[in-house]
Amino acid sequence: MTISLESVQKIKNEVESAKTPLTMFGTDSKIVELPPQQILDLKSILDSYTARTVIYLAAPYSDPLPEVRVLRFNLINQAASFLMRCGFHIYSPISHTHPIAIAGGLPTGWNFWEGYDTAVLSMCRAFVVLKLPGWDRSTGVAGETKIATQLHLPMYWSFVHELDKLTESLRQLGLGGPA
Repeated sequence: MTISLESVQKIKNEVESAKTPLTMFGTDSKIVELPPQQILDLKSILDSYTARTVIYLAAPYSDPLPEVRVLRFNLINQAASFLMRCGFHIYSPISHTHPIAIAGGLPTGWNFWEGYDTAVLSMCRAFVVLKLPGWDRSTGVAGETKIATQLHLPMYWSFVHELDKLTESLRQLGLGGPA
């Protein structure tokens, strides 16, 4: 289930202007009254959701050949920089962790980075897979996609040459700066 920014904002406005107790319809269409503490809890959750602006940019990385990893790293950085120039807040696990892995001699596989990527995904608003060669066979991309699905993040897949089309979809979520 994906919740639109407009729906969240509408609920948030109702919660902020509510007299206590707040009367709402539950998932079973029964009327539910929320006491003041639950209203504050709900407001906090809604604030957290609307404050999320980061887009997670997944892409394949691992390969036995170092030159393939470097090529992928450079292509991912180019895609991330394009999206950032368009006003989006991008987190790319490859862009952000490849230099750390190289400098520190860390593993580059999904088994090592899964926990880290899970934590970051839980703070994101949307999930994008950059369809570089090998994306459909990537263990990391498959794992990230599974986590994003569990988190109910809006999901997009894009080739590098289609990033301009992707920006339109991301703007519909209320993300990014002016077009």
